[in-house]
Amino acid sequence: MLLIACLSLLGYSLLLCRFIRWPIESTIFFIVSAIIVINYIAAYFGLLQPISEGLLWMGGAAFLLSPVYLWKERSFLWSRYFTPGLVLFWLLIIVFGLMAYYLVVLDQWDELGRWLPYAKHLHHARGFFTPQQAPDIQIDYPPGTALWYYYFMQTGAYKENTTAFAHLFLIFTPLLLLVRHYTWKVWLSLFIASILFLTLLLLMKIRFGPVGSVMVDGPTALFFGGVIASYFSLKEIRSLPFYLFFPAMALALLKPMNLPFVAVAFAVVFCDQIYSRLQNKSSLLPAFYYLGMLFLPASLVLSWNHYLLENDVIPAWRLDTFLHPHSPLTALQYVEVVRKYSFSMIPALAFIAILGTATFFIYKKTMDRTNQRRLLLSQALLLLAYIFYLLSLFYIYLYHIQPHLALQLNSLYRFLLIFYGAWIVIILSQILYFIDTPVNFIKMKRRSTSYLFASLLILLVSVYSTVVWLGQKSRLHKPHSMIYLRSQVQKILSVTTSHIPTNARVGLIWTGNDTLKLHLLAYELLPRQVFLLQDDRSKEQFKKLLPNLDYLFLVNDTSNLKANYYSSLSQLNRTVFQIDKKDKLSVVIYKMKNLSNE
Repeated sequence: MLLIACLSLLGYSLLLCRFIRWPIESTIFFIVSAIIVINYIAAYFGLLQPISEGLLWMGGAAFLLSPVYLWKERSFLWSRYFTPGLVLFWLLIIVFGLMAYYLVVLDQWDELGRWLPYAKHLHHARGFFTPQQAPDIQIDYPPGTALWYYYFMQTGAYKENTTAFAHLFLIFTPLLLLVRHYTWKVWLSLFIASILFLTLLLLMKIRFGPVGSVMVDGPTALFFGGVIASYFSLKEIRSLPFYLFFPAMALALLKPMNLPFVAVAFAVVFCDQIYSRLQNKSSLLPAFYYLGMLFLPASLVLSWNHYLLENDVIPAWRLDTFLHPHSPLTALQYVEVVRKYSFSMIPALAFIAILGTATFFIYKKTMDRTNQRRLLLSQALLLLAYIFYLLSLFYIYLYHIQPHLALQLNSLYRFLLIFYGAWIVIILSQILYFIDTPVNFIKMKRRSTSYLFASLLILLVSVYSTVVWLGQKSRLHKPHSMIYLRSQVQKILSVTTSHIPTNARVGLIWTGNDTLKLHLLAYELLPRQVFLLQDDRSKEQFKKLLPNLDYLFLVNDTSNLKANYYSSLSQLNRTVFQIDKKDKLSVVIYKMKNLSNE
């Protein structure tokens, strides 16, 4: 299935390059974005499965027919179609994709508590799902990544390693435009540039390959930067507004509250258009074509919020909630958060200084006066947006986050990463666009020096990836690590899940403080309909729920649990299905509708 999906993407890429004449390096970013958007619209109207399958097989047909429509272009095959940038992209997908598929360990809380369950639910539902279908998770986040993963496993079973493979496209495709100027004559410079880009990703903790992740902060950063980078890198194509609409819409579907990033991208593009057209004394009307970059993503966000409200779900990070502060912090906690956040701004200021230096370098290397001003205009807008972003995060930590999370500045780096990654991609694109000879920027004087530098970079990436991967494996035997806990949960459920139908309704009662295991159990039980129940539920509520369940899991059997629930169970005259105790995690499973003891 992975091979078919990849060939389908390549088929679309060749087709667009042949008939629309877009640079081949720009096509895959557009295709990935378009598939996310089209799948979203299809899922909204309950047509995800037929539409997505149609997209898959049409792309496959485009690949199979490529020898026919490329025959007259065969003299340009290696200069226009199979360029070094495209070939290197697919080599990276193959190498790091296989590593991700066979070696990756997904062990972060948000991965197992939100993104993977979301993808698993959407795959089994073949579309959007309601809170009644997925009572174990919150469905208030937009489904962009899950819709993209679905494209790779729509006709097969759900697999985590498939999501890790598909996630690579969300990381690499926005960067592909940065290598479009390289030809086969300077392939070594291209290779060095690519290794540098990969090193930057790892330094920003955007994980891929054997240390991959399905966290969405990295793709959000790269899509945000990729939209603006595409604008500066593709000025020669006439359909540029249409091209930019789809990455902007896909960006809005990746995470909640991504619409402000879309607005920043639109502001940079629109202001640059107005300034450029005033300088050239040309019509301002085409600049307003780019309004779709703002209104189309906003319409998708509004449609998603409408879907949530129809299903009695409050959308995440609503604007009206954001604008009504109510600090849960005490006075001392408030002061402590202010102090910690102030110190955390030191790296943020250092980042501004580094990018300011890079901007000055590009400015001095740019010969055209108009382009110099365009550079300064775009960077000034990004700086203003960055300052507003920092102030907004400060406001959120003070007034909208629980004290124990606010005191830790929980997830602050992940939030800052979005702007860091995007701004770096934009700076790199402006180096390629504004500097007269960008390819020679990283070209070594001696070929031997180039080989040595490339070897050192490969060694650096390999050592880093190996160390992180071995670190993940070593945590397999540490009792408090996510990997260890997950392995124990899988052992406990390895026998029971084979006896429980995939359409069963399962109640999961938890009496311990470690709710991490609760979510791990719930995820492993999917696609079964799982109800997460806390031990503070009243006996009356418990009795009402029992008749609706097929199975009931009682986890971490305690005296409190017996006092609250066993009397209700005995009244229903149900029998025990299985009891299993391993590593201080006990599970008592009741089969609710069949009185025979298994």
